[in-house]
Amino acid sequence: MQGRIWLFSAVLACLVAAQAVAQDNGEYLPKAGDFRIGFSTEGGSGLSYTDIDGLKTTNISFGGSYFFSSNFALELGFSYAESKNRFVIFDEDEEEFSEELSKTTSFNVGVSFYLGSGGTSNFVPFLSASYASIDTDGPTLTGFSASLGGHLFLSQNTSLDISVSYLNLRGGGAKADGFRFGVGFSVWFR
Repeated sequence: MQGRIWLFSAVLACLVAAQAVAQDNGEYLPKAGDFRIGFSTEGGSGLSYTDIDGLKTTNISFGGSYFFSSNFALELGFSYAESKNRFVIFDEDEEEFSEELSKTTSFNVGVSFYLGSGGTSNFVPFLSASYASIDTDGPTLTGFSASLGGHLFLSQNTSLDISVSYLNLRGGGAKADGFRFGVGFSVWFR
């Protein structure tokens, strides 16, 4: 529990720092009609490693964002992975652990809110929330994801992307919740 409180405090401190940086990012802030296809683990494409309560995955993702205003975007994502799953099945009398190597297909759809309103900083932070579904050879897990991250623009149309996410997934007697860290690269179309 102390670890989660510490991590929550760190994420909150990052959010406060991101808002301070975001006060000066108008040149890079996305505008209505922009879209992003990228090598990013959050609503984009790329490579990520996840360890959430026994669900260890290295995956390749595809997706993107469409901005319907300068601060809001619709996020879509799809990924395929080979996963090592370990989950607990609770019966009336005992707990049973299951571990297997499986293929995983997942998708997510959500929205992102971009912080900032003007200026020239090349870092644009965001908050996002999404519905996620992970289909494995075992149970299908569905639930939500909440993320805090940012795009560090290398040029007007390319960015290095970082994020930390909390996922809460359930299904078929299994559950998975925990944190995910992502790093990636995006191409922006303006």
